[in-house]
This record gives sequence, structure tokens and C-alpha cells, in this order.
Amino acid sequence: MARIPIFGGLFADISNRWYTIVGASILTTVLINLFLPLIPLSITLLNRLLLPLTSRFVKTQNLMNELYLGQDFTLSARYGSFLATLYICYMYSAGMPIMLLVGSAYFGLSFIIDKVGQ
Repeated sequence: MARIPIFGGLFADISNRWYTIVGASILTTVLINLFLPLIPLSITLLNRLLLPLTSRFVKTQNLMNELYLGQDFTLSARYGSFLATLYICYMYSAGMPIMLLVGSAYFGLSFIIDKVGQ
């Protein structure tokens, strides 16, 4: 009969070595997830800032209204990312307190970009 190696990893418990290998990988993944979802939002923000320059070439009022209306803000698309970041940061913050700083940075950047970009 074959053994199922669910708990057959390299580490028997959380130790200093676990934090240097697994903790660093988790932190790197969270940092990547901090910036990647914000790239499309930053592009929207840049378009919003360049709007006065591009609106000079619009011919009709209807096109001008569509240009300034912007995109719909869908919270459901962002909600999963918010919850995943919140859970991961709080889950590992007892051993890696920098996760609280990373989570705060994520929510702060998200708030600023959402507030200014919409």
C-alpha cells in the first residue's frame, strides 16, 4: 500500500529554517500580488490624468460624456483579492510581522488608486 505524503515535507515544524525558505517564498508571492493587480488600476489613473489633453479632440457632447464617464467600479472583482491578502497577511503576521506592513501598503495603495482613479 502506498503512503500518501501529505505531511511528508522537509520541515517537521515551523523553525528558523522554515522562515528563511518558506516564509521568504510567501512574502515574495504577497509582494508580487501587491503590485500586479494595481497595474491596470494605475493605467486607468494615468488615463484619467491625461483626460484634459485628450478631450480637446472630441467633436460631440455625447462622446465627451462617454469619455468623462469612465468605467464601472466593480467591487466583486476586487473583493477576492482583498480577502486573500487580508487572510495571508494576518495568518503569517505572528511569525513575520512585516506581513502587516505589506498588507497595510496593499490596502493603502488600493484605496488611493480607487479613490483617485474613479
